[in-house]
Amino acid sequence: MKVLLLSLLSAVALGLEFNTDSTCTSYESACTGSASDFTTCVGQDAWIKIALAQEGIDVTTATWTLAGAQAVARRAHEVNWNNNGVFDVHIDLERVLRCTFEANNIVWSQATTCFAEWGSCMTDPVCAGTWDVVANTSKVAAGIAFTYVQQGIQALGAVPFTLVQDATGGVITPMTNEQVGGLVAVADMAGNGKIMAMMSCMLKDWAAVDIQTAYIPCFDVAVACSNDADCAAASEKVKTCAADAKEPVSMTPNAMLTNIMEPPATATHDDWCTVSACAGEEGNSLYMALGTCLMDAGNMSYTKCYDDMMAHIFMMIMVVGGVSFAVGVLMFTAAWCMCCKSSKGAEMGVSP
Repeated sequence: MKVLLLSLLSAVALGLEFNTDSTCTSYESACTGSASDFTTCVGQDAWIKIALAQEGIDVTTATWTLAGAQAVARRAHEVNWNNNGVFDVHIDLERVLRCTFEANNIVWSQATTCFAEWGSCMTDPVCAGTWDVVANTSKVAAGIAFTYVQQGIQALGAVPFTLVQDATGGVITPMTNEQVGGLVAVADMAGNGKIMAMMSCMLKDWAAVDIQTAYIPCFDVAVACSNDADCAAASEKVKTCAADAKEPVSMTPNAMLTNIMEPPATATHDDWCTVSACAGEEGNSLYMALGTCLMDAGNMSYTKCYDDMMAHIFMMIMVVGGVSFAVGVLMFTAAWCMCCKSSKGAEMGVSP
């Protein structure tokens, strides 16, 4: 997956040292305030410089790239939200940044992409509340990192409003495909259009990924099973069957669809075969389809389970057949000996 990485060469010096383009000096003079007052333009400049330094980004250079512009715009939205309750770039700071970006052939809308979608959700109580549920579920289900900002909003990423899973010591670790897929699945189940607009934009513009390709494998079948009472009940029965098998398998609830039982992440191919045998006995076609889909996604062919079963049956036939043959030989030998003994005794006892 392509994830936006923040280049150490892509930031600029902010605040009074901010190196604007020569055509933007009039906007720079309008950026006033105190460096210690984060509600002001100058204060937010100072905060952004500190925040980017904590990410391991050197902001003393004046080399503008799209990555650097996006990093500055991201932190600008965050600081204005935290201090003024407005999810947008401070109006005086925006003029300076926009002018400088455009003078360096960087389109402002590309530097600030997806933040309009975020702002639309954050200022909508229903969307914000639903997003909080999505975030909490994703933490448990996929271990995804979130960072709290003001008003209880959980910004995606260890670095707020990014697809960064960890940034300890300035080392950027992106989220895995599995984590992103899990997040998309949870967001989809939330049923909120604004959240899906956020997800689609972030994947497309921050990671160059089509949201339709980001879903976790078998998501549609799993949701269908979760919403079907018979399928969910079948998964419970399969759990019991698997636990009682000769080679027991302990199944657990799916982290996102908690009414669906699944093998543990450490399950072997043989474990899956045990579960598939139990699913076959239970006979719920939807649950069997889900299991087959998950096995295929994990490169564990169901046909191997069938082949192993047939090999086992063949071996049993050979063992049983071999024992039967041996018993038959022994019985024949015993009968033959008895017959010979009887015949010999008769010959010796003939009357003269």
